[in-house]
Amino acid sequence: MVVRSTGRRRRRRTPWLTGVPACSSPGLSVPAVVVFFAVSYYLIERNTPGEFEGLATRTDALFYTVVTLRTVGYGDVHAAGQAARAGTTVQITFDLVVVGALFAVASAQMVDRLRAHSGRADGRR
Repeated sequence: MVVRSTGRRRRRRTPWLTGVPACSSPGLSVPAVVVFFAVSYYLIERNTPGEFEGLATRTDALFYTVVTLRTVGYGDVHAAGQAARAGTTVQITFDLVVVGALFAVASAQMVDRLRAHSGRADGRR
């Protein structure tokens, strides 16, 4: 920790997380990602029938999105066409990079809070 002349601590920032808002939270962001991809898959299938096997309803699209996010891959709904495969590839890449970064930010915030709490418990400031 770097201490300024005022005696306050200044948090160190991890370079690859610089620019990520402090309010980023997987609890808020992950559902938005799921809804975005579910709507995208539903619209792809509705506008180009046959892109997905087994995807007929919004619930199917939501199910496929969550299964892809969790990397389960049951196989009852799967990408059959090129647009569906491209969309799924984008989601997988997005999930790995962005959702992983969001969890990294959340864990860094949790560690900061725990350190701040333990510092107060010891009587240190």
